[in-house]
Amino acid sequence: MRVRYLGEGPGIARVVGIDNRIHSEWLPGTESWASLSLFRAQERFGASWTDRGSDYRYSFSMRVEDALPDNLNDKVYMQINVTGGFPFGAPLSEDKDFRSPPYRRMDLGFQHDFGPKASLGLEVFNLLEIRNTASYFWIMDISTARQYAVPNYLTNRLVNLIFTYRL
Repeated sequence: MRVRYLGEGPGIARVVGIDNRIHSEWLPGTESWASLSLFRAQERFGASWTDRGSDYRYSFSMRVEDALPDNLNDKVYMQINVTGGFPFGAPLSEDKDFRSPPYRRMDLGFQHDFGPKASLGLEVFNLLEIRNTASYFWIMDISTARQYAVPNYLTNRLVNLIFTYRL
């Protein structure tokens, strides 16, 4: 992703919104929460305001962590993220005429503690294999001088095995 800065700083920006988070602990040593953010980010380089590249409009995240009832050494968590799409436009254009699709992801993790010093975990990131857009490549058709946005996708699914030993 390329970010272009104007050397003299002729623009101004504003962000207005609200961010909320609620925490819970179902069992000792577990963490659960839900957060919701609603906001608008705009910038101005002339007479009119346009959406900033960080203007996602909304973001919702939730994490639920639990353990087996009689064994707090075996934990499981699920985390969900949903974020509105970011605005974008053609390179060197001030207008951001398009919005990417919303970002959606669900992660699932398991952890077993072998006492206070060692643990083994397995995490599956993007469990549902949703193709989230990270950015766009711009391709120009030289016969018509039109530009086309081609999405650049993030990793579909990733499995992570973690062994931790504390000295």
